[in-house]
Order: sequence, then structure tokens, then C-alpha cells
Amino acid sequence: MARMYPQWISKSERENNPGRRAEYLVYDRLAEQLGDDWLVLYSQAIKWTHDHGVSDREADFIVAHPKLGVVMVEVKGGSIERKGGQWYSTPLGQLDRPKAHQKRIFSKWITLSSWAGQPNWMN
Repeated sequence: MARMYPQWISKSERENNPGRRAEYLVYDRLAEQLGDDWLVLYSQAIKWTHDHGVSDREADFIVAHPKLGVVMVEVKGGSIERKGGQWYSTPLGQLDRPKAHQKRIFSKWITLSSWAGQPNWMN
């Protein structure tokens, strides 16, 4: 089983946050299906440095393995599709251009640049 942070999500938290149902499903699947070498960080606050200063961001999941690397995962309920070069999500049946792909890109580069060259980052 993967090392999960936080180590568990309480039943009351799950019930009080129905909008995160898709994230909780992914959390449970990652915990069940990944081996002991995996590290999973859920709902991590990260900093993004840009031309206008520093912004707070959140990565739904940072999934890491000492030999395979790191991936950032942005979870969305509903469906996602690409039309005419643009990404769209359909929460509650509405077509909307999400900011999700932008968040993933920011999160990926922040984390990778922070961890690049750090020995024993999994310890």
C-alpha cells in the first residue's frame, strides 16, 4: 500500500464535502492499488512564483516513486473533452472552459523544480 498523506480521510469529512467525491474516490484507489514504494500527497498547498509575485495553489495529488518519478494529478468530477484546441469540463451538464489544465502545469513545474537535484527526496 502506498504511503498516503494524510493517512486517512474521515467519514465525516467525506460526508461534509460532497464536491470532493471524485477526489476521495481517486484517493481510495491510489491507496489500494499502489505498492509500498509510492508516496501520495493529497490536497497539497504549493507556492507558484511568477512575474507578478507568488501565488498560493493546490495540487489535488502529487504521486511519487523513487525510480519512476513524480506526477501531479488534477481530479475533476463530470466529464472533460477537447474541442477546437480548447479543454472543456461539463460539471452539472454545463460546458465551461476549465482552469484545471493551467493549474496542472503550474503545479508540475513548481514541484519538479523544488525537488530537482534533491537526494533522498522520498525519505
